[in-house]
Amino acid sequence: DFKLVSYGALSGVLVSGIVFFMAAALHHGDASVVLPIAQMSFLGTFGLSVIFLRERVTLRKLVALVCGAATIILLTVGAT
Repeated sequence: DFKLVSYGALSGVLVSGIVFFMAAALHHGDASVVLPIAQMSFLGTFGLSVIFLRERVTLRKLVALVCGAATIILLTVGAT
């Protein structure tokens, strides 16, 4: 089915982009700082799911996002 193949191709392009930009970022900083910052993409993913998929924003989800972001910030600050 064309739709399934299209999603697969788009997914492959996005994953390849992630790998490419991660490798490029490692040339500019230490892995202990670059990798945690790169993991902040879940914030963007959540925002896109709210906009395009009409995902409900609940207090529990907001607390989880804040905890995840705080963890990554603490990992980044602790690594420097």
